[in-house]
Amino acid sequence: MTPSEQPSPPSRASRRHDSFFSSFKHVYSNLRIRTKFFLGAGALIVLGAVVGWRLTFPLMEDMVQRQAVAELENSVTLLANMVDTSLKMSIKNRLRGIAEKNREIAAHFQVQAASGAMTLKEAKERVAEIFSSQRIGKTGYLYVIDSKGEVLFHPKSAVSGENFSHFAFIRDQMMRRMGYVEYMWRNPGETVPRAKALYMTYFEPWDWIISVSTYREEFASLISAQDFREDILALRFGASGYALLLDDKATLLIHPKISASEFSALTSSSNMSVIEKITENASGSFRYMWKNPGEEEARQKIMFYRTLPLLNWHVAATAYLEEYQAPLANLRTILLLGAVPFLAVMLLVTAAISGSITRPLREIMQAVASGSRGDLSVRIHRKSGDEAGQLAHYFNLFMSRMQDYERDLRNEMDERMTAVRALEKGEKRYRMLFESMQDGFAMFELVPVASDMPGPLTGSGTDFRILEINPAFAQQTALSPARDTGKRLSEVADTLSPYWLRLYRRLASCEMPARFGDYSPELGRFFHVTAYRPEVDVLAVLVADVTEAKTAEEEMRRARNYVRSMIDSMPSVIFSVDRRGMITQWNAAAERLTGKNRDNALGQHFTTQWSLLRENADLVESALQNHESTSRSAIEEHTGDEQHFYEMLVYPLLISDVEGAVVRVDEVTQRIRMQEMLAQSEKMLSVGGLAAGMAHEINNPLGGIIQGVQNVRRRLVDDLPANLRAAEVCNLDREALACYLEDRGILGFIESIRESGDRASRIVRNMLEFSRTPQAVRELASVHELIEKALSLASSDYDLKKRRSFNSITIERSYDERVGEAPCSPSEIEQVLLNLFKNAAQALFSEVSTSFKTPRITLRTKLEDDAVRIEVADNGPGMDRTTSQRIFEPFFTTKDVGEGTGLGLSVSYFIIVQNHGGELYVESSPGHGATFVIRLPLTAGKRLHP
Repeated sequence: MTPSEQPSPPSRASRRHDSFFSSFKHVYSNLRIRTKFFLGAGALIVLGAVVGWRLTFPLMEDMVQRQAVAELENSVTLLANMVDTSLKMSIKNRLRGIAEKNREIAAHFQVQAASGAMTLKEAKERVAEIFSSQRIGKTGYLYVIDSKGEVLFHPKSAVSGENFSHFAFIRDQMMRRMGYVEYMWRNPGETVPRAKALYMTYFEPWDWIISVSTYREEFASLISAQDFREDILALRFGASGYALLLDDKATLLIHPKISASEFSALTSSSNMSVIEKITENASGSFRYMWKNPGEEEARQKIMFYRTLPLLNWHVAATAYLEEYQAPLANLRTILLLGAVPFLAVMLLVTAAISGSITRPLREIMQAVASGSRGDLSVRIHRKSGDEAGQLAHYFNLFMSRMQDYERDLRNEMDERMTAVRALEKGEKRYRMLFESMQDGFAMFELVPVASDMPGPLTGSGTDFRILEINPAFAQQTALSPARDTGKRLSEVADTLSPYWLRLYRRLASCEMPARFGDYSPELGRFFHVTAYRPEVDVLAVLVADVTEAKTAEEEMRRARNYVRSMIDSMPSVIFSVDRRGMITQWNAAAERLTGKNRDNALGQHFTTQWSLLRENADLVESALQNHESTSRSAIEEHTGDEQHFYEMLVYPLLISDVEGAVVRVDEVTQRIRMQEMLAQSEKMLSVGGLAAGMAHEINNPLGGIIQGVQNVRRRLVDDLPANLRAAEVCNLDREALACYLEDRGILGFIESIRESGDRASRIVRNMLEFSRTPQAVRELASVHELIEKALSLASSDYDLKKRRSFNSITIERSYDERVGEAPCSPSEIEQVLLNLFKNAAQALFSEVSTSFKTPRITLRTKLEDDAVRIEVADNGPGMDRTTSQRIFEPFFTTKDVGEGTGLGLSVSYFIIVQNHGGELYVESSPGHGATFVIRLPLTAGKRLHP
């Protein structure tokens, strides 16, 4: 390094500076902690006081100034609102007086028109002339509108007749009709809208809204500044603050201290800038220097002002800023006077605090010195919660732990000796457990397959060295712990069953841990195998013989399936619930009836599966609570148009560890209807007996009537000897009598009586034959006579006559002359035919078939090879395929409720097919009528097979 590159020696001032800081640092580091704390706290107190003084007071001064401005602003706003309200009331009262006076004028002329002094048109024209002659202010005027917004009168005739309801203030007039309104209006040619005011009053007889309108600025002369003098002079701000009022020409209107002339003299001085700020701007605040007359120096003031544009006035409020800041000056003096005592007190407090810190430190130092000499029982007895107390607590905790470590070290030596003895004892227990286990357990070492030792495990790549096996495993595999321990499985493969070799190959390839069930067909046993690796090359195998458990499980499964199959085969709905109402069993009948399969139903509440169960849930709840069987019969439910009846039985489960119930639901629709039919049959038997008795009673006088009519005819018409003798005795001309009887139609009446009697006699005879109890014996009967008798009964049936007479139906016959007699039960065949006739008539009289003009029933007979064929056809509405397939089912009916039982055709089918061995079927389609076909065998005892 050259001389020029060598660093220059430090200057003398720099050396003195470094020497001072080194000396200060050395002295400070050797000071006691108490002295350091005392000096630091004092410096912080002084620094905080100076910084707080410099930061706080400017903020407080700014806050005081904002508060002063806000107070002046509120006062000026109050004065401005008061002046504006006064002006508004003056305008309102002035316009109101004009409006009400003009309403009186209109009322006067309306009275004149009503009295006949003038016409209504003349009255309105006079009022319009008076209105047009008036002027309000400089540009104000009167106008009239109606309640629809149409202008009826206006000084400008071009406006009259126009509708101005699109203006907001016109709509306000239309709604209110009376009152004061202010609005902004801009005349054509003007760029800025101006404030207008109007007062309106309503003259109802003519539907006139009389309005007086003018610009507000034209009424500025209605109020005077002196009206507000007392209010303005009453305002004070601080000690000497006040309010004042100027006009736009800088003329002083109101001031509490100087007059207008004195103020004029001021405007020519340097204070002119204050006046210019007030008069040039609409509102604002500013600070300025002001000197009142008689004062030597100007002082700083603050002012807020606002302009009243309608009056061209300027309201201002001003006050000396020093009066608002006076409390701050007093506060500054108090703080300066109290700073010295405060500093002295704080130093004393600092000394006390530093002493409370150094005393505990000395105690801790003494205790540490004692502990370093080996006294582990030393403790610091200090209960304070400060850092010193915590340090003492940690010291005591450290010393306690040191004692505990010493004591634990001794105890650990004793415990190790105890553990050695316990390990020896545990080894004995493990060996005892290992030897007595019922499940087979073995430990193997996984080793590569020896290439020079072929065997069953050669292809697996892994061999098993036997490390340890228990007696149970030895019994399962025929291995010997004493003989085979240490050998490979490939060495003892000849003594093992093929099953064990397959198991070892499986364990060699599967992932660990493994758990699976297995079956040995060679041994006929079930095993549960668990394998894991406690070490990388060690395999532990636990083999449990579960043959008995599997057998019991299989028997349980079979029993469960048997019970389930038995329940599913039952036609009743059967399910079980637990004590909470959740379904635990659900049979096949329940699935079919509700449409809910077993998987979805199990675990669900029973009330969610079927509306019938929900409506009768109280039965299940009662059985669960009272542990008694409950039942309910004839539960009615409607599915579409079909009516069904059910019986519900609930049996509680009375097993100690199971709480629940078994529910059985049976459909009893046929039983209920059969009971109703039995009751109806009993009633019909009674009615039949009564009808038979009535027929017998009617038959006797009917026979007398018929015989009497026959005798009357014979004695009047026939030339019997007795008739001739009686006529001769009475001197009666028989030819004249015959002429009289013929002319008056008496013989026709007699013949009509005879025919009616014969017809009634036939009806009575048919009723007697129909009401007789049918016999099982068959007899030969005329097929055509049976048909005619059934027709006769149908024509006199009361149920058919309630709608329309059976006689109104056209009966067409197409009989095969070859058809004669057939072996049958006449009363049963009549019953079948009568039922078919009634069904055909009811179909023809139904609302569906009212469009047919001529109801018709066609009767056909035909002789076939081995049977007689009878057809009953109608031209009614017919039926669809679904209805025709179910027409012979018991209780199936297409009639309204109460008009049929649904058993007529099923009983007819039974009579023809079962009792007579014949056939009964229907051929029909919608809109083409229906044809019922009966085929009766001609040979008694023979059955027809379709």
